[in-house]
Amino acid sequence: MLRLLIAILAGAGLMALLVLLLTGDSVMLWIAVGAAVGIGIGVLVLLLGRRRRRGEVDPESLPVYQAREEGRLAGARVIAKTPIGPLDSSAPEFRIELLVQPRDREPYRTTIRRRIEPGQMLDFAPGTALAVVRLGASTPDVVVVDDPVPPMRNLDPAQLPLWEPDPRAKVPGRRRSSVPHEQSGTGGRRALFVLAGLVAAGAIAWPSRDAAVLRIRGLTTGQPLTSFLRGRGQASAAIGRFVGSREGHSIATEVVVEDASVRIIAPSAPGVEKYERFEVQAVTISIGRPVEPQPSAASEFDLHSVDWEQLPELFERARFESGLEERDLRGRTQTAHVALGGSGDPEFTLRLRSADDEHIVRADRSGALL
Repeated sequence: MLRLLIAILAGAGLMALLVLLLTGDSVMLWIAVGAAVGIGIGVLVLLLGRRRRRGEVDPESLPVYQAREEGRLAGARVIAKTPIGPLDSSAPEFRIELLVQPRDREPYRTTIRRRIEPGQMLDFAPGTALAVVRLGASTPDVVVVDDPVPPMRNLDPAQLPLWEPDPRAKVPGRRRSSVPHEQSGTGGRRALFVLAGLVAAGAIAWPSRDAAVLRIRGLTTGQPLTSFLRGRGQASAAIGRFVGSREGHSIATEVVVEDASVRIIAPSAPGVEKYERFEVQAVTISIGRPVEPQPSAASEFDLHSVDWEQLPELFERARFESGLEERDLRGRTQTAHVALGGSGDPEFTLRLRSADDEHIVRADRSGALL
């Protein structure tokens, strides 16, 4: 389950980074950071718990104690020990075949997977007698314990059946993986992890697909197609998304449009005279910093009363009048502020900033210069 969660976080985090690079939506940064933190914690838990992987059970756990009390302590003899993976680790993992001699059923052969430290290698050498506890009355799973070894007979392993543990069986003390595990290999599990990561990436990418495609087109053409201030239809689309998120409530007191975001001060709920600052980005809509001091209800206007489609043309007109080139504006925040003017109607105030100057253009709600 933990590995599946890590795969999901990895897919979501990587896609969030890609969306951040394409759209500039800062919320994606927090998603990526959260995913990275989650992956780090998951990997740490895996590393700390690597000594009990693949169904290993703590010999001191309650299920083992209960099984011992129910009389399932048995003797076992090591038949074979086969390494799984590299032997150069501090505690390499082995597949150990045992001949188990229970007191409540016929002897059988089974296998366990266990990490063995260098000082324990002789304790699990072929022929060594061990004390084990059978976890379930009707399952072959055993856990090695430090009890004295019960008496055992000399039996020929070749004459006894092999009873392999079933990873899908419910065994006391052993956690079942939420991911199907076939004994033939881990290819299916890895494919499932990849699929989970792709699904998580798709969940992040799908809402941002239009903005990402537009950004790619803008990069190839050299045009600011995704800019809320200069891209055609982008400001009106942002306002439409905001109003749609508020079930059609379109009242605000102030709007600030920049290239990467649209910030709106609006009532926290319809009919409420408490105002909050909302931020619309390429993909997300979030609540920003609290508004202090609170605006007056007399400054409210309807967002639908403003012709947002005029913003790109107003920006180009302001740039032409100022004599500023694109290189003069690069790296500085350009804004269009919309609020009620002296006439009682909403007005645009565009501020174009360069290193040496600030040029201001004002227009009414329809885009006509004032």
